[in-house]
Amino acid sequence: MCGVPDTTTHPLATPDLSLEKLPELQRSIFYQQFVTDSLNLVVGDKQIDFSYQPKLNVFGEAGYNSSLAYQPWKNFGPNIGLNLSIPIYDGHQRKMQHDQIAVSEQTRQNYRDFFTKQYSQQINQLILQLTDNQNLTGKINKQVTYSQTLVDANRKLLETGEVSVMEYIVAMSNLLTTKNLLIQNEIEKYQLINQLNYWCREK
Repeated sequence: MCGVPDTTTHPLATPDLSLEKLPELQRSIFYQQFVTDSLNLVVGDKQIDFSYQPKLNVFGEAGYNSSLAYQPWKNFGPNIGLNLSIPIYDGHQRKMQHDQIAVSEQTRQNYRDFFTKQYSQQINQLILQLTDNQNLTGKINKQVTYSQTLVDANRKLLETGEVSVMEYIVAMSNLLTTKNLLIQNEIEKYQLINQLNYWCREK
């Protein structure tokens, strides 16, 4: 693509990727959104009650009128006052606000329960896929060993003329196909581990 005719190959090291320990659901970073929402609802509910508490305001003022030069000490004027606010009737607005918070909390719990089930199903599915992948790796390794043995035997028989070149090519093709399948299975294993580690993140 860059115009340099370089066909050099470099072997890649095996990724240092291991399966991390699955945390408890409550310690998962994905669960924290429900904890945060719960705290917000609790604070909102308490704030409703706080807004209906009686309030006492104290205020004070002082001024000086400088337009009159006669007897300047009489131009000072202080002022102080109290303001008491007591809620008496709000048309059931307080109860409606509490009910709204309760509905939001019920919705949050439903979302949390749904997420818990989805999380468990996702983890179990990935673990099952990883187990199947590891079992398949063992079978493919046996197939690679068998194909390699067949290629080695056909190579010796080719020298004595007991097998045709076509049979040797077919054996080589089967070996390469099996090795390619092993590589694809290895890639899938690392992808599954990576997905599991993604869900393993803690707060």
